Amino acid sequence: MTNTINLARRHFTSARLLLWPRPGERLLPALSGILLAASFPPLHLLVPPFVGLVPFALWVQDLSRDAEGRHAAVRGSLVFGSIYFGLVFYWILIALIWFTLLAIPAFVGLMMMFVGLAAFIGWSLHHFLHTVRAPLWIALPIAWTAAEWFRAHWPSTLASSWLGLGTSLTGFPELVGFAEIVGARGVTLWLALVNGLIASLVLDLRARRGWRQKSLLILLAITVPMGWGLWRAETLQLREAGRVAVVQPNIPEHIKLDQRIAIDSTHASLSRIMQGIEPGSVDLVVMPEVTLPVFPKAEVYSGFVAPILNYARELGVPVVFGATGFTGDIYGEFTPFNSAFVMEPGGLTDFQYDKRYLVPFVERVPFLPDSWLTGLPYFGGFGVGSGWPLLKVNDSTYGVLICYESTYPEGAR
Repeated sequence: MTNTINLARRHFTSARLLLWPRPGERLLPALSGILLAASFPPLHLLVPPFVGLVPFALWVQDLSRDAEGRHAAVRGSLVFGSIYFGLVFYWILIALIWFTLLAIPAFVGLMMMFVGLAAFIGWSLHHFLHTVRAPLWIALPIAWTAAEWFRAHWPSTLASSWLGLGTSLTGFPELVGFAEIVGARGVTLWLALVNGLIASLVLDLRARRGWRQKSLLILLAITVPMGWGLWRAETLQLREAGRVAVVQPNIPEHIKLDQRIAIDSTHASLSRIMQGIEPGSVDLVVMPEVTLPVFPKAEVYSGFVAPILNYARELGVPVVFGATGFTGDIYGEFTPFNSAFVMEPGGLTDFQYDKRYLVPFVERVPFLPDSWLTGLPYFGGFGVGSGWPLLKVNDSTYGVLICYESTYPEGAR
């Protein structure tokens, strides 16, 4: 037993020496992490997406070419990833801790994935710069965009395309109008390219090399795509596809812990909001994910969804609302789904969309069978949906994406 403990201590010490950041490996990676995090809500600043990667890129460029340089790149990337992803995704822990303490290991699992990805970015950037000898303005966009693509295509429900760099400018949609051509990943490549060009300009200035040509290139790289987006926003012809009322009860998380209180609070909030919608003013009403924490297609819960039926009848339009779908027996073994349903004036329809892209660890623990998780409420036990049912309303057809799924372009297509 003593030998086992000593061996474990030696392994821990070796790992700590290998991975723990050393002096000179913290400041610039941390600065990049903070700047990039400021690109997203709640701050959602305009400038950081264009310069946030510059300190990190310059730091990797200045590392030695040997194995110690590669190790340093990984260690500094752990600092960068911990700060960047921690600040961007902190809200997951805050939102879920109300429901279960298992939110802590779920959040830790997510962070391990993301920080590991950051280490891969640092290693690959070092490899491109010091082994392949690629210019910084080429190496950075390739390394960063490849990493974002990689995390969006991890196996099982490990995949997570949340909050990529390409979505950091959603607060300024006119500036990224070219996203309709290149997609979010194309915007990511563009922003990483601009960061790489600016970092290369800093290197030129430090070496007292000519800077005018690169400055002009940076100016063109920024203004041409932006200019196209502004022009597109001014000239785009809009047409009415449908009139949709989006209703958000906005029930605090701590109230949702008690199912009956959550239902009562939701109905009270909906009653106030729905009074503001005039009959004939909309074609469709959309309510949020898990509007009601019930099984609408189970007869025993019909009374809980009756108010939604009343809204559909009063307005004369369908109401899309979130609730829990299931397969199996709700009184025995069953698999729950994060689902969307449609209530028409005539009653609950057969339409049911079950969420297909699930939040790793939170909605589904990767690779583990459903049966292992059925006894753990609010933790990783949701089933993966199938199919893409469409809702026909008048002359328009609507598809459904639930929350996190909106980050998957293939789902929207």
